[in-house]
Amino acid sequence: MRAEKIILSLLIFGSIAFAGDMHRLELFVMSKCPYGTQAETQIFNLISQHSELTDEIDIEIHYILDYDSSSESFRSLHGQKEVDEDTRQIIIRKYYPDKFWCYLMSKNSHYQDTLWVKDAEMCGINPEKLSKYIKTVSYTHLRAHENSLHIVCRLLLEKKK
Repeated sequence: MRAEKIILSLLIFGSIAFAGDMHRLELFVMSKCPYGTQAETQIFNLISQHSELTDEIDIEIHYILDYDSSSESFRSLHGQKEVDEDTRQIIIRKYYPDKFWCYLMSKNSHYQDTLWVKDAEMCGINPEKLSKYIKTVSYTHLRAHENSLHIVCRLLLEKKK
């Protein structure tokens, strides 16, 4: 009952899917957007304060990008640096899921800049290894799900050929 009230308060941040005992919260953000970073931080704080929710809510963060078919590349409202950070966060979520929130909260405290190495190191992520992951992923490996306004991307994580 208490979890359901808290989940209802999350509706302002994204979409919620209810299925059995597990609830899915989907948040659509841009890594350089102040509103997206605030929403992520609020969700993190809520889950941190109510640890019983970690077994009840599956949080999925999606990144909003535009796809330019002529150049076969992604663009974002806040520029290429945002596309790069979105990609970095997707890779961290995939390869370092237990360190994702640590990195995200640290990076969100200074989301406007491009400095990320200290955030990664502080969370126990090897920046060199992370950079290698980034180099092995091309934008063609981002699977796009298009709606009328934006492309929401997820990483397929296949090696470049």
